[in-house]
Amino acid sequence: MKEERPREEIMEVKNLIGLDLVYGETLHYAMSVQKVPFIRKCVLRNLSEEPLAEIILKFSFSEDLAEEVIVPVSMLPPLGEVDLGAVPISLRKEILFLLTEMVHLSMKVQVVQKEQIFYEHHYPVEVLSYNQWQGMETMPE
Repeated sequence: MKEERPREEIMEVKNLIGLDLVYGETLHYAMSVQKVPFIRKCVLRNLSEEPLAEIILKFSFSEDLAEEVIVPVSMLPPLGEVDLGAVPISLRKEILFLLTEMVHLSMKVQVVQKEQIFYEHHYPVEVLSYNQWQGMETMPE
């Protein structure tokens, strides 16, 4: 009797880009007024053995919480990395000020070259109302 094996779909997944992102998972109106950086560190890694040129890093927020931020990276060396440091985000203070309760939103991060998306991930963001305090555990250093 012939042994049947389940059919496996072979799909080549290309992991060309790695991203190390340090960001504050909680946002508050006072943090935007005091200009506390939301994205504290961003390191873009090339996981391939080929150089990548004209890369664009995009940050966008659900509910129009902030303007879309576009960070161009001219060259990413093979198996190398680029430390972009803190990425300035322009939060819409009027939205933060008018919140009456905590909401859960997301930040979408994309790495694009021409029209091809190499990386996309949605990061959770907890946005506190104007009169809420996030506590000592999430205070920036």
